[in-house]
Amino acid sequence: MACKNFSLYKVTLSILTLVLAPLTLISRADITVDGDVTPPYNGLITWLLTDPLYVGNEADGQISIVSDPLGAYLVHDTNNIFLGAHEDVNGVVTTNGAGTSFATDMSLFVGPWGTGTFSVLGGGIATAADTIIGGYDPFFENLVEYFDPNADLGGGTGTVTVSGEGSQLNTNTLMVSFSGEGTLEIANGGRVTSQMGMIGAIDGGTGTVEVRDPNSLWSNNGNLILGAWGDANLTISNGAKVQTPEAFLGGMPFDAIDENYNPSYLPTGSGTLMITGDGSEFNVTGDESLYVGYFGEGTLDVNDGGTVTSDLAMLGVAPDAVGTVTVQDANSTWTTDELIVGAWGEGNLTISNGGDVTAETAWIGG
Repeated sequence: MACKNFSLYKVTLSILTLVLAPLTLISRADITVDGDVTPPYNGLITWLLTDPLYVGNEADGQISIVSDPLGAYLVHDTNNIFLGAHEDVNGVVTTNGAGTSFATDMSLFVGPWGTGTFSVLGGGIATAADTIIGGYDPFFENLVEYFDPNADLGGGTGTVTVSGEGSQLNTNTLMVSFSGEGTLEIANGGRVTSQMGMIGAIDGGTGTVEVRDPNSLWSNNGNLILGAWGDANLTISNGAKVQTPEAFLGGMPFDAIDENYNPSYLPTGSGTLMITGDGSEFNVTGDESLYVGYFGEGTLDVNDGGTVTSDLAMLGVAPDAVGTVTVQDANSTWTTDELIVGAWGEGNLTISNGGDVTAETAWIGG
C-alpha cells in the first residue's frame, strides 16, 4: 500500500548496497530452475536481471539456490519479482546456504494472485525494497483508490520462512497479508530487518507471523501495525525477540501511513500479539510507543515468562476501540513508564497467576 504511496513510506535506505557488496566475489554454486520461470535462467553464476522475474506465471515454477563449498550464488533483479503470479499457480523460491542471495531493488511479491513460497535457509540472504506476502500492492497515490471495488489488489496466498543462524531478510516495507493470506516464520536464529511493518493491511485478509527460538529476531525500525483494516496475529515464543519504536494493535492513526484523517475509511482491524515462554521479548522503544486497540480491537497476551517493555502504553485509544491486555504466570512481566487503561475507548487489564505489571504512572478510565 503506498502512503501517499502506500508502500507505507518508502524509506530511501540503501540496504542493497550493504548486502550486495560482499557478494561480488562469487565462485560457484548450484541452482535449479523448474517449470515456468520468466525470463529463463541464463546459466551464469551471477544472474542479473532488469526485467520483472516471474516464478510461477502461467504454470507452476521453482528456483532453488544452494551454496557449495567453493562459493555461493547471486540472483539480483532491478525490477519486481513475482512468486505465484496468477490464480491457481504456485511459485517457489529457496535460497539455502551461507553466501547465497536473492535480491531485488524493487518489490518482492510472494503470492500476489496465486500461491507463493519463499524460504531463506542456512545462512542465505534476501533483500527487497518492499516485501509483500499475500496480495498485490499497485502503489496507488492515495488511500481512496485502495477502496475502489474495481481495484486489483490480488488476494493470493504467500508464505515466507527465514530460518537458521545467519539467514536474513532485509527490506524497507514488510507487509504480511496485504489483501490475501500471508504467513511469515522466523525461526532457529533467523533474522528479519524492516523499516516499516504491517500485518493484516486490507479488510478480508489475515496475516500471521511467528518469531520463535533463541537468537531469532525481527527488528523493525518504524511503525509496526497489527491489523490495520485486516486481521493480524503475531506470536513471539521460545526465547525469540521483536523490537520496534512504535506498535499499534487493532487499527492505527492515519499519519502512521502518511494520510490525512478520513472517517469514511477508519482502520478498525483486529490485532493480536502473544509473547510466551522464558526469554521471549517484545520491546517497544519509542517515547509514545504501544497502543492496544487504536480504532479497532487489540489484544496483548503475555504468559509463561514472556516480557514486554514500553514507554507510554494506551489501551482503548479511540471511541469504540477495545484494548485488552492479560499478563499471567510467574516471570511474565510488562514494564512501562506510563499506562492508560481506557483512554476514549474501552480498556481491560488482567494480571493473574503471578504475572507482574510495573508502571511509574497509571490512569484507569482516561
